[in-house]
Amino acid sequence: MEQNRNNSESRQAFTYDEALGFAIEQQRFAEKVNQETLALVLSLSKSTISRKLRGKVPWTAVELSLVADFFSLNESDLTPKRDTK
Repeated sequence: MEQNRNNSESRQAFTYDEALGFAIEQQRFAEKVNQETLALVLSLSKSTISRKLRGKVPWTAVELSLVADFFSLNESDLTPKRDTK
């Protein structure tokens, strides 16, 4: 019984903003873009972009659009998909 409880606790779901930040962070690493550059693209401070990437501050639709354009992606390429399991 204890084993099942520990397994379910370790599979906590991300919030939408955490999942979005994670997807953007993956793209940022893949393209070798630093946080400072992303902050400049969005006209934000480095500390704000850091909090957004960690899901502590929500993303706006405009920011998502700017990030997608910067990486030459569609917004849907970055947005979290619902887990159907």
